[in-house]
Amino acid sequence: HSFSTRRSFDWQTIRVPSHIQMEGFGKPHYTNTTYPWDGHEVIHQGEIPTRDNPVACYVKYFDAPADWQNIFISFKGAESGIAVWLNGNFVGYSEDTFTPSDFDLSKFIKSGENKLAVAVFRYTSGSWLEDQDFWRFSGIFRDVILYTKPALHIEDIFTHATPINNYTDGNLKIETAWNNSAEKIVEFKLFDKNNSCVIEDTKNISGDKFIFEYELKNILLWSAEHPNLYKALFIVKNSVGEIVEVIPQNIGFREIKLEDTLIKVNGKRIVFKGVNRH
Repeated sequence: HSFSTRRSFDWQTIRVPSHIQMEGFGKPHYTNTTYPWDGHEVIHQGEIPTRDNPVACYVKYFDAPADWQNIFISFKGAESGIAVWLNGNFVGYSEDTFTPSDFDLSKFIKSGENKLAVAVFRYTSGSWLEDQDFWRFSGIFRDVILYTKPALHIEDIFTHATPINNYTDGNLKIETAWNNSAEKIVEFKLFDKNNSCVIEDTKNISGDKFIFEYELKNILLWSAEHPNLYKALFIVKNSVGEIVEVIPQNIGFREIKLEDTLIKVNGKRIVFKGVNRH
């Protein structure tokens, strides 16, 4: 995985993933309780350093697979902000360093060779929130993945697994969002830890949102001491019954709440032990 240009003699090749400071570009910076720009530049919360804020520019040429549609790219980690272009077109911007940022390239992709360009900003407005006692680096430090989605696709799944009836039973509510409103058939199955099917249901869905909701009796709770998980399985079919997507997901029934100044998990008080909880 290397981002480079083969048409600009003055550009250098860098490994991806990596921090640019570990590749010979700039210096690592360690601070503890102070922000990295303290003592160098006076800025206020939300403002961005301008005196010393290196920007790393990456270019990668690639051929899109001929049979792919709905092409996306995922940056699993880039510090601390990224702007993305494809074939000279601005695709998007993100400044969440430690979670993946995905972009839809479908509008700008072309057959044959494509030029991907990425600018990575060392400090952004998000750097105020991401400040910790650690070394300060920048660059694309996790994998970059090109992938495609089915024409009919579950875009998002939000699971609410809530213990009810004094933690003996459970309410399962699953919100789904779809990439389009086409008619689809969804087979939903839920298995317990013994791989026994406890829910089996089929829904005919139209629209781009749908909620599955069920009630289970005599559930097994999820905790650190007893990490009981159920496995959900979504089998997505198009309107003519062809399977287009299969999505598994682990589900745990757990409640965490603050009650009478105590943190309780599934109704029981817990005690935190350890160090470095920041």
